[in-house]
Amino acid sequence: MPKAREAYVQSKLIDGLAQRGWWARKITSPSRNGIPDVVCARDGRVIWIEVKRDGDRKGPTRDEIREMRVMSEHGLECRVVTGRDEVNEFLTEITEGE
Repeated sequence: MPKAREAYVQSKLIDGLAQRGWWARKITSPSRNGIPDVVCARDGRVIWIEVKRDGDRKGPTRDEIREMRVMSEHGLECRVVTGRDEVNEFLTEITEGE
């Protein structure tokens, strides 16, 4: 299977969340590097998600790590999802127990 671009992986994540009743949006921050790519919410739970393309072995950047650490210190839930397989795993995880 060819590697998917990050935008495709983001789209699969957002579509999958919406199908499961989550509000989900792509985020861009003109003033701050490292803000996670997607935010989603359902029933009071909010998750910020950094999305990486298939096969990205580098992981989050230094700015992304810094922002997610600060966000976590303030009680926000942050995740990193790399590629289509992890999108599917994440979607399964958040819908278990419903």
